[in-house]
Amino acid sequence: MTISKDTVINKMMEELQAAKNSMHNNLEVINHISKVKLLSELILDEYEGEHQPKINEVTTLNNEQKSAEGQTATKHIPDDQSSIFDF
Repeated sequence: MTISKDTVINKMMEELQAAKNSMHNNLEVINHISKVKLLSELILDEYEGEHQPKINEVTTLNNEQKSAEGQTATKHIPDDQSSIFDF
């Protein structure tokens, strides 16, 4: 069962209004704000679920780039015994 984003946002607005109306009681404000947070996470979780493959693709590309950089950065310099650090 899917709930529309519009419904969730309307519920968030109701909770924010309730929090605003109960500014005299910190516990009630926290309770309403925690409900807003939960509703926000519903929308964010849905968004992340839709875009998860794209995030994995980007991570894979970043790992491949790091791997390629590591290969080019580690060049073997022949030891000709002429280094100033040879003791």
